[in-house]
Amino acid sequence: MDALLADDIMEKIKKKYGPNVRLSFEPNGGNLGDNFITASCIMALDRSGLRWSMLNGRSLESKEFDVIVYGGGGNLVPQYNGAASFIDRVNRAGKPLVVLPHTIRAHAGTLSKIVDGMVFCRELRSYQFMMDIIGLRESHVEIFLAHDMAFSIRLDMCGMWTVKDLVVATRRDVPEHRSLYAFRRDNEGKNHVLAKYGRNVDLSVASATTGSDKSAILVQCACFLGAIARYDRIFTDRLHISIAGAILGVETYLFDNNYGKNFHVYKFSMEHRFDLVRYFESVEEFPMKEELFERQN
Repeated sequence: MDALLADDIMEKIKKKYGPNVRLSFEPNGGNLGDNFITASCIMALDRSGLRWSMLNGRSLESKEFDVIVYGGGGNLVPQYNGAASFIDRVNRAGKPLVVLPHTIRAHAGTLSKIVDGMVFCRELRSYQFMMDIIGLRESHVEIFLAHDMAFSIRLDMCGMWTVKDLVVATRRDVPEHRSLYAFRRDNEGKNHVLAKYGRNVDLSVASATTGSDKSAILVQCACFLGAIARYDRIFTDRLHISIAGAILGVETYLFDNNYGKNFHVYKFSMEHRFDLVRYFESVEEFPMKEELFERQN
């Protein structure tokens, strides 16, 4: 089965619900990496020609829309309950639901109660998880493999920058070999020794996200990408910093988080597409580990 990109996903939605369907979009909230995904979702919805609006606190039972679209991300795992709580509310409201590409490791009870919908899985393990739930039983829920929405970002739509402007303008007057160390400090991290160093910048949580304001989401995404474009080498266990690095053509070293999310997305969407991205299970496996620690001192 071929994996879908954002525009393919929109075509699947059109095919299932028709070109006149009215969609309401709820972002998967979180950090700047999640905002990067949300911006990509907004761009794809705009390109699709479908009628859509931000849910923005409206009742899930509203007659103003037909189908609810929930943004992509990594929220359907044991560590988090936000996405599952929202899906429970949609199930109670009886509305069809589209879940954009997600990592899925938990909340089987909630997901099994979706009556009508589409679930896009952003790697093979998540796809198998959903197949184990839905399987081949008679269902109005369709399951697909799809790349993370961030891979479909349109850089020329980020603020007023084109791809060339973004990279050239942000790298001007920056010394060569400028390296970004962006290791997470939260409960998904497994590289806490590096995360506590003074030069570590956990960029994904450097700013609060902007909720459901469409323009603010796109501007914040541009700022996030602009910050990453200033570097020519990245060391990170933040998945969407690595995806941004890949798209911007930055040499990137990706390390796993504590439940394998990074590994599975890397194998599915990055290993054979982005030569400048290399994956390591942990810092201990990195061949230049001593050099990495020395740079942080």
